Amino acid sequence: MIDGARAGAGLQRLAIGLLAYGAAGLIVAAIGLIVLAGAVGKVDSAGSGISTEVDRLGSILDRTATALDDAAGTARGFSGTVERTGPTVRRAAAAIRDIGPRLRDLETQANAVSILGSRPLGSLAGLFGQIAGELDGLDTQLDAIADDLTANQAVLTTNAGSLGDLAGEVRSLRGRFSAAAIGDGIDGAQSLLVAVLALFIAWAAVPAVGALALGIWLRRILAGSGSIIT
Repeated sequence: MIDGARAGAGLQRLAIGLLAYGAAGLIVAAIGLIVLAGAVGKVDSAGSGISTEVDRLGSILDRTATALDDAAGTARGFSGTVERTGPTVRRAAAAIRDIGPRLRDLETQANAVSILGSRPLGSLAGLFGQIAGELDGLDTQLDAIADDLTANQAVLTTNAGSLGDLAGEVRSLRGRFSAAAIGDGIDGAQSLLVAVLALFIAWAAVPAVGALALGIWLRRILAGSGSIIT
């Protein structure tokens, strides 16, 4: 036999414990609901801000790709100009190499003209010699310039290709880096957050409601019977 008063006191304490557990569980569930509402609002606000920044960054990427394409086009066009200039400079160097000896020949021939011991073409011969002297070494310099132009033309062609490739990569990145894709990711994260918090709220609320119902039922039974004997 178990003393009825002691059993009743034990059940009374059990009922109070169930009611306290249920109240605490509902408080936790209510806090979870508040947190859920606040988190959803913050995620929405953050998502809106991120979408705006993504649009702005996408515009920057578009302008960057356009600038790279323009630079590639400029380098490619200048490469063509350099390509045409190099042979012209080489032809000029060849012409100077051919002109120099002829000027020296003209100088010699003009100095050779003598009339009664006078050289009437002496000044002209000196002019030919002066011009030939000024042209000395110019052909070598022009050849060096042509070599540099050829090397620069190859570099410009390479740079134009690299800039074009980089512009393509930037546009590819722009295609992946879109506000719609970011928005889908944020929506997915928000759905996951809601699911986790909802599961937590249910985990806290369902046992709390059950504990409250059981505690209330037990209190009523105890109030109606006064004591229980088993």
